[in-house]
Amino acid sequence: YAFACRLGLSRGASTLAAALWTASGPMLSLVSLWNHLAAAAWMPWTFLAADVTLAAGRLRPTIFWGITLAAPILGGSPDLTLLTASAAFLHGSRHLRSLPLLGREIRERLLASLAAGTFALALSAAQWIPSLEAASRSARADLPSFVRTYWSVPPLLAAQTIIPLYLDRLPLHAEIRSSLYEGREPFL
Repeated sequence: YAFACRLGLSRGASTLAAALWTASGPMLSLVSLWNHLAAAAWMPWTFLAADVTLAAGRLRPTIFWGITLAAPILGGSPDLTLLTASAAFLHGSRHLRSLPLLGREIRERLLASLAAGTFALALSAAQWIPSLEAASRSARADLPSFVRTYWSVPPLLAAQTIIPLYLDRLPLHAEIRSSLYEGREPFL
């Protein structure tokens, strides 16, 4: 609601936007994945804080942005936090277009973005430092690479998020299919 209001929507439209976000398929599909659900619930707040920070470059919204980034990490979803932070920065960067490329204002905004990320890492250190330690001692770390990366998205296929090229539908050589999809159908 607050983010929609920030974008200039009316109160009614903002209420509808909030209801649609809350009841959306992506949100509802995360109910069984509580750590990702928590991160998804913070997404609009992250977008709002990033937008305000990149518009003004002030300390208070920068701190709020850092908090909105730290909370989902503490909830156990650093991956979704990184994706959200990237998207929120890209969305908020529209405020940077009107600023001189090498001017003081743009440096302040970029410094505020860096400060928000640093503050988020500091706030969430109680979660990620022990998590990294536990991960380094896990049995998964001793598994061979082909087992650890099974059904992972190779960088070449990550381009499909932007360009809808469906390589799995092509008559690929068995070695190429194996390197891209472990010799099977794509996971997603």
